[in-house]
Amino acid sequence: MNDFEADARASQQARALDAFTPSGAMMHHNYLNRHHDVVGVTKDDLDNILVFDGMAAGFSAFGLFFLSGPVWLIAENTLDGDGFLMSPLMSFCIACCIFGLISLLAGLFVQSKKRGRINRIFNQTKPLAANTPSIDG
Repeated sequence: MNDFEADARASQQARALDAFTPSGAMMHHNYLNRHHDVVGVTKDDLDNILVFDGMAAGFSAFGLFFLSGPVWLIAENTLDGDGFLMSPLMSFCIACCIFGLISLLAGLFVQSKKRGRINRIFNQTKPLAANTPSIDG
């Protein structure tokens, strides 16, 4: 065995015994003009992403519901009457707008957590340049 083969073997053995270096499986799929990176994902990761997706959609829909109607009523009452007059209806509309904005911000926060979870999966699966088999030989 020459020095190059011994160094390559030692490198592969060290990488196989290192449990802390991210070295997950990643495939580079090429079909026609499309190039895909395929990553193995566990069921737990998919369940977490699905929960974050549902929460983000729920908070966003809830926030838009509580924001759209009160904004319309505030604009209508302000433009139709003598300007902005504080009434119980306007107080309730302002409270609904604040609640809607908080819900929208919560939806954006959960969406960013979902994106962070997906980025973590891709960051943990780095392609190994030394072990990539070639089709030619």
